[in-house]
Amino acid sequence: MKTIASLFFVIFVAVMNENGKAQTPPVKSKTDSVATYEVFIKQSKEKIKKNEASIDALKEKRDKRLADLKAKYDSQITALESKNKAIRKKVKHVSPSNWQTMQASLNSDMDAFENFLLNNADDGE
Repeated sequence: MKTIASLFFVIFVAVMNENGKAQTPPVKSKTDSVATYEVFIKQSKEKIKKNEASIDALKEKRDKRLADLKAKYDSQITALESKNKAIRKKVKHVSPSNWQTMQASLNSDMDAFENFLLNNADDGE
């Protein structure tokens, strides 16, 4: 309790001026306040416009990356479809009489397909 009273006394003395009267904070004129307000509003609006421009630029960057990524995937998909068609065509020509000779070739083609898929069909990272 003694500490609180001491603290109150220190604060009270700090607020008193040399004549023993309580000091009041200086009051800004109304025009200063209005001018400060207008500057604040102007700066805020400028920042908002700058933010909107940044957002638009980010959207354009996203759209370009999406288009680039789509083109990359389209190219990879086309290549994979082509390789898979070639494998399917070879399998159609396999018969009981030639399957052992075709087996190595087909396994090689399927391994090449899997390797291509692993090495080229990434997720854009």
